[in-house]
Amino acid sequence: MPPRTAFIHIGLPKTGTTAVQAAFSNARDALCAEGFHYLSGDRNHGERLCLAFWDKPDALRLAGLRWKDGEAAEAHRTDVQSALANEIDQAEHANLILSAEDLSTFRVSEVKRLGRFLERRFDRVHVVTYLRDPLEWITSAAQQAVKWSGDLLEDLFDRPRLPEFAERIEPWQRMFGEDAVLLRVYGEREVVTDISEIVGLSASLTPGPRLNEALSHRSVIALSQVNSVRPPFVDARHNPFRSFSLVRDCRLPGDRFTLPRETVEAYAVLLEEERAWAHQNLGRAVFAAPVLPDIGRDRWFADEREEMETFTTQFMETSRAAQNERAMRMYLTACEQRDDPTRAAALLDQAWLLTTDRWTLDRIAREAVKQDRGDREKFFAKGRLMRRIEAPETGDQPLVIGNPFDRPWQQLTGKGGRIQPAA
Repeated sequence: MPPRTAFIHIGLPKTGTTAVQAAFSNARDALCAEGFHYLSGDRNHGERLCLAFWDKPDALRLAGLRWKDGEAAEAHRTDVQSALANEIDQAEHANLILSAEDLSTFRVSEVKRLGRFLERRFDRVHVVTYLRDPLEWITSAAQQAVKWSGDLLEDLFDRPRLPEFAERIEPWQRMFGEDAVLLRVYGEREVVTDISEIVGLSASLTPGPRLNEALSHRSVIALSQVNSVRPPFVDARHNPFRSFSLVRDCRLPGDRFTLPRETVEAYAVLLEEERAWAHQNLGRAVFAAPVLPDIGRDRWFADEREEMETFTTQFMETSRAAQNERAMRMYLTACEQRDDPTRAAALLDQAWLLTTDRWTLDRIAREAVKQDRGDREKFFAKGRLMRRIEAPETGDQPLVIGNPFDRPWQQLTGKGGRIQPAA
């Protein structure tokens, strides 16, 4: 029997990972015909792999995104681990492809845990990761942090997120050996074509439409203001008062986002260290010294701050109203279709996810009881979180704000996972 190989694509973030995942996911049947298994479910395998292999406290916290706590979170983690092992074992003659940028946040213990899992099942493991110009990376990562993690611009200007090439990649090199970890330069070739050749497909996969387009500076200002009022994650759950459509709809015209000159100047030494690590490990120099942006920090907020804050307030309320209207329509339809339990349950799930109104959620939860839903606890859990946010009581635990996928390099870089600039 030919040797089995596991290919692990670990990102890095902001290097075309979404396009790669879309291409692999859309070509599952074609991959199977060539002897490759791309993990089922979501095209990004991050949540499943994190739940299965993260250190236990972080994994159980991540389960909060599925409204699981305590014993339910433990059971959910066990179910994910079992399902993952069963799926890979059933595809016993196929090579495996995993893709998740969250893999690049795995700690040493977690890389070892995943490594042992794969080495019991595969003869070879190859890790693929893409490196991007450090200044381009921190610029792109800053707007991504505003979009999806709830960061504020002022904080990112003071402490931008860095690539942290060494912290992300060296655990994989130690686990599988440097020869097994293939470093590629993002932007030298079209990423989907490149990774198709690395895996060894007979024909390159078809790149999908470009995703995660850069935002204008006005869009980033607006989303930062939204985050200051309604952060996207509260207690490892999606904020029940925040509209899902905010990021999608907040596309304002204006100059393309860039970090201010002062931020790049403050982090010049650390950016150079990132470049040096990349060049040493690539065996060649590919990234030029950073060019300071023209825009200064004072220009970011001088002209439009008050206008943008007014717009953002109206925008948030309009988005919430539209989303709650959709939720109410789905709830009413679910009530009308109780004779079709599958359809009614699906509609009620959508209504529960969408609503940002406590009165509407109460009606949805009552309907879940009438439908005798086995998972009805999640409907009430959302209501309890709404109450804690809106009207906290004595004895309530403090709310924790932040994306549960964010991994601080606690032992390496200090608070918040962001390396501090030199004094």
